[in-house]
This record gives sequence, C-alpha cells and structure tokens, in this order.
Amino acid sequence: MPYRPVTKKEALRSYGAAALAHERMTADGTIEPGWSGPTDLQSSLASWYGSATRLGATAEELDNALQVARAERNAELIERENETRAQDAARADVLNDVAAAIYYDPDLAPW
Repeated sequence: MPYRPVTKKEALRSYGAAALAHERMTADGTIEPGWSGPTDLQSSLASWYGSATRLGATAEELDNALQVARAERNAELIERENETRAQDAARADVLNDVAAAIYYDPDLAPW
C-alpha cells in the first residue's frame, strides 16, 4: 500500500482520541480498550501531538480536538445506555408475558 501523508484533520482527530484516553488514564487509572498500556498511550499522544503541530495545528485546535473526542465519547456512552435500556425493556415485556401465561386465572379463561 503506498504511503499517504496524514492530514491535519486526521492528526487532530487522533490526537483528540489519545488525549482523551490519556486524560481518563491519569484521572482514574483506566486504560481504554484498544491501548496496550500507559507506555503505548503516552507514545501515541506524543506522536499525534507532534504530527498535528507540524501540520500547523494551534493550541485552540488541539483543545477543540479533545472537546470533540469528549463529545463523541459521551454520545457513544448515551447510545450504549439507550440500547441497554431498550434491551431491558424488551426483556421485561417478555418476562411479563411469561408471568401472565404462568399465572392465569382458570375462572377467567375463555374455554
């Protein structure tokens, strides 16, 4: 595959993801999925920071990239939470149907 230079947009997006993962790691010690550990994360953060700044990214753009990464992460968490709630509601409906089938009153049965 031929070499394709990284664009400023790609560098900023990758920097934002690495910065967010680094922020979470330093806040609570959590290593995000996809990172092998603190050394990998530190190296990636430094590399993407260097790439972004070499491509002319300003401090404001770097900060915005982190904000975008946070917003995307929050959207993913909300989506996962909504999916879990929908699955829980579906399970509850099925359980209610099963409970209704088990606990029927023979005097009310139509037969």
